[in-house]
Amino acid sequence: MPHIHTQPAHCPACGRYTGPALECPFCEIALPKHRFLHPLRRATMGIAFTGIALLWLWAAHTSLQVTPIGELTPGRIGRTRVVGSLSSKPSIDYHKGVPTHVRFKLADRSGQITVSATRQVARDLVEQGRIPAKGAILQATGHMSPDRDRRPRLFLESATALSPVPVSGESTL
Repeated sequence: MPHIHTQPAHCPACGRYTGPALECPFCEIALPKHRFLHPLRRATMGIAFTGIALLWLWAAHTSLQVTPIGELTPGRIGRTRVVGSLSSKPSIDYHKGVPTHVRFKLADRSGQITVSATRQVARDLVEQGRIPAKGAILQATGHMSPDRDRRPRLFLESATALSPVPVSGESTL
């Protein structure tokens, strides 16, 4: 098998291995650079950033399907949209007169889930009068996270992520 010697990996003055360094750590001489690597590095970074941008655009513009509450598990992550009827009166926690936490339970035929809003989202819900009454049919969009008992919980991503669903002749809830 022939011996392949890569020039930039060794110092031309002392012959010691330098790896990818730009100057020899032993004799501090500037090492010759691979000219073809610079465009290759730029092309690789360009492809990576383009891929991330395309993935973000796809995720941002893909419609989110409604998931039955019974199919939600503690291991599920990411954005989720559920539709259900409000099965408990909303609970609002205040700190120094400012709403800090809103929580309530949504239920459909397949199960029940706790929906929470914290900090700015909770303040926006209260200030905009978006706190629903018990029995209302709602659509909620947010991120899943398990609670202390490993039950799934939905955190609203904004005050507008909670919206009433118009009631039609027949209910699927």
